[in-house]
Amino acid sequence: MEERRHLEHLSDLQGRVHGEWRPWARTLSEVADSLGVDPSRGLDRLDARNRRQHFGPNVPVDLSGRVGLWSVLGAELGEPMVLLLVAVGVLYSLWGDPWDAVTIFVAIGGVVCVGAATEWRAKRALAALRSSVASNTTVLRDGCEGVVAADAVVPGDVVVLRHGQAVPADAVVALSHGLAVDEGALTGESLSVRKAALGSGGGGGGVADDAPLLSLAGIPATLLCAGTTVTAGRAVAVV
Repeated sequence: MEERRHLEHLSDLQGRVHGEWRPWARTLSEVADSLGVDPSRGLDRLDARNRRQHFGPNVPVDLSGRVGLWSVLGAELGEPMVLLLVAVGVLYSLWGDPWDAVTIFVAIGGVVCVGAATEWRAKRALAALRSSVASNTTVLRDGCEGVVAADAVVPGDVVVLRHGQAVPADAVVALSHGLAVDEGALTGESLSVRKAALGSGGGGGGVADDAPLLSLAGIPATLLCAGTTVTAGRAVAVV
């Protein structure tokens, strides 16, 4: 019976993790309750082990072998709209005005090149992000700090971050002391972005009063993204 209740709890947690519940816009107490964790103690070791078995390792999607420009071009050429335009161009070249056919094929080439270039840059950025994720990180479990492999981090883990460390998984800031992070791998911005902690819940808002709501790239000030790097200060964050 106890095991069944635990599995039901993990299934409910999975629904929250993958749902549209926007933890960065909630209070710390709401996030902690939803994830079933005490931010001052972290998960207990047994719960962390069970969560890893349920959710699997914390590993970004492997994009190796799919970042080649030619494969991206091939994928773009296989889009239904592109194929439709190619068919129209062929019909015009056979029974219509040849110049109209040339115009259509030039337009197809432009659309495919722009789409392929955008997709290729996005895939390269994600591949770079994967390689930048920390190999080890500090977590709080049973009230004690300890170092674990980054792929052992689970939803609800409380991570401790300091200057120079990479963020091991998407997390919301529970405590912040002069925190700034480099989000360039995601946004291309050259300057570090200041972060702030979630509100405690006493004032009714989810975001700390002194927090900038969003970065220039639209990333919430209370959200830390996997693969970004702490450039100043320190923080405690909930995955």
